[in-house]
Amino acid sequence: LGAAPPSSGMSFDPLLIDWLDLRNMLQVAKAVAVPALARKESRGAHQRDDHPGLEEAWTLNQIITLNGGEIALVASVYVEDGKLVIDFEGTAKEARGGLNVAQSALRATVYYCVKALLDHDLMANSGMTRALIIRAPEGSIANPRPPAACGARTIGAASGRGVG
Repeated sequence: LGAAPPSSGMSFDPLLIDWLDLRNMLQVAKAVAVPALARKESRGAHQRDDHPGLEEAWTLNQIITLNGGEIALVASVYVEDGKLVIDFEGTAKEARGGLNVAQSALRATVYYCVKALLDHDLMANSGMTRALIIRAPEGSIANPRPPAACGARTIGAASGRGVG
């Protein structure tokens, strides 16, 4: 991509913003393409003639355990229509307490995880976020319905970052 364009000296520099967006889109594209080339299966939009079937071991699901009780926080990650999808289907139903994650906290946590996995210097701007789709079933701890409590952002969202 080369060096950033020279600064116009303006506080809002559209040329620089476009350059940064393009750089981030290229980084996300590389992060999607390199693992796709290593994959030995066909899944979603990624179809291979030499590996036509699914490999269940490639599905990424995590479960978090809190206070001795098990609360499922499931995140499946895959590519669909050229975008990285983080799908929380299978996540536990919303909790009566403040364990539920507000939408802003869910997005912030997903963006944090994507940056941590891909490149910590990746700019968290529209160039990155347009390449992501976040799906969370309504009524789950990842997408609670009003008036569900969402006060414990650090419990629900931070727990998702600690899963390995």
